[in-house]
Amino acid sequence: MSKERKDNPDVLLPPKMNGYSYFDTFNKYYVIEKTKNGEYRYASTGSLALHKRENEYELEWWSGRTNIPNQSIEVKPEYNEYYQDSIEHPWKDKDANYIMRWLNYWTTGEFSIVYSENIKEYVDSLNQAGIF
Repeated sequence: MSKERKDNPDVLLPPKMNGYSYFDTFNKYYVIEKTKNGEYRYASTGSLALHKRENEYELEWWSGRTNIPNQSIEVKPEYNEYYQDSIEHPWKDKDANYIMRWLNYWTTGEFSIVYSENIKEYVDSLNQAGIF
């Protein structure tokens, strides 16, 4: 579940650290994804990671828990070609609105930030109903 943090904003912008960048949500706000096959998913911490591995940027749900593995997020085919020579991190100095638009443009999923008291129950209900 989300971390209760009263001294920090609900959405933290991504710092760049060693080629990694994390987009975090707190205080019962979560990023959810509707995959291209209609399945909804989320990370337990509400965190997404964009990191450079070799010459490619890889996008993952960063669960932060050993019992929930990290999951890759599917990107559009032209994504790697566009970013292969980029030396500037795509999320550097960008706000949450930019990152959400970026995710919805470059990935095959649909992303949204939601508030939920029980994110697992909420996502399960979306998967059962098949709506977004």
